[in-house]
This record gives sequence, structure tokens and C-alpha cells, in this order.
Amino acid sequence: MPGINKYFEFKAQYRNLHEAFEQRKAVNFSYASTKLTAPCIFLSHRSTDKEAVRKIGEYIMKKGIDVFLDADDPNLQAAVAINDHRAITAAIDLGVANSTDLLAFLTKNSMSKESSSVWVPYEIGFAKRHGNYIAAIKSNDLETLPSYLEIVRSITGIETLNDYLREVLKRESESKPMSFSNYVSGLAGILKETADSTHPLSAYLEIH
Repeated sequence: MPGINKYFEFKAQYRNLHEAFEQRKAVNFSYASTKLTAPCIFLSHRSTDKEAVRKIGEYIMKKGIDVFLDADDPNLQAAVAINDHRAITAAIDLGVANSTDLLAFLTKNSMSKESSSVWVPYEIGFAKRHGNYIAAIKSNDLETLPSYLEIVRSITGIETLNDYLREVLKRESESKPMSFSNYVSGLAGILKETADSTHPLSAYLEIH
């Protein structure tokens, strides 16, 4: 059974982002998002990389894992256009709080000194505070990950992405015995993958 983009389940909460901002301030962070019953991966990225992130999200969902991707959220885009930082923060917090994992997609564009994203580091920091599992995926145009990500799970290509997804599926099977069939089918799909130039993510990630 394929995963879903859980953003669409929470879309209605984005209508009043300032109200959401105030609600998030009152959250007891001892109730970490890792206590959610099923894995959901928040896809952290810079907006200029959203086409690649969509492909990565589709790939993850085909393995039976949910994602949280708000790449085309109109309220968030409107907030970004006018630099409404409270609204942007609320949108990010809602997504991270309703996910178990954060996977940051980093590219040469998003990490350059001239065009680095100010929100990706915030998303990573909030996810760490909230208790999410954190991983960083390096695009094929980026030489190394920034130093502040050296301590998190590093994904350097298609094969290491598959290793990560296997661990997410295993975690779900251990926390939800009834989902074992989903674990088996998702794992089988990953095992069939061939990391070569025909892979659907080869345009964005290293083959190895």
C-alpha cells in the first residue's frame, strides 16, 4: 500500500497561520512526534528545489511511507512573498510536529553563501527539539554536507537512501505489528531497485 502526502490532511490548519503560531508556543515538547504511530517524513528543502523533492517524495510514498510536503501551499507562499515570518514558522512547525522524521534535501543552490536557505536550518533545529529522527540527503551537485549536519544520518546517494527507508519501514513494523505486511511489501520494492542511470532519482542523487 503506497504512502500519502499528509500535508493534505492538515491543509485546513494553514488558513490561520498566526493562530497556529500561538498554539505551537503552548506545545509541551515532551510529547515528541516520534510517539506518532506511523512514520511520516517531513521533506525539508529550499523552494527552488521543489521539483526534485516532489520526485523524492513520490519515490518514498511508493515504498509505503507517508511524507509531509507542502511545496505548493498557497498560504505559505503568500507568507513567504511578504516575509511574514510568524506565518512561515507556524506552517513549518505544523508539518514537523505531525511527522516522525525530517529528511533535509540539500543542494549546491540551497547551501551556497549567496543563496542559502534560512528556513532549512530552522526546520532541522525545530525537528531536533521536537524529537524527530533527522537525516540529510546530499544532491549530486553538492560536494559535502555542512558541518552542522555531520552528526545526523547522512544520505549520499540512492543506495544509502534505500538503506534509510528500510530502517523507517523496520521501525514501523516494530511499533505496529499489524503493519508487517506493509513492511514486507515496501521492503521488497526497495530490494528490487537498481541504482543506475535508469533509476528515477538518478538526475538528483549519486548512483552509489
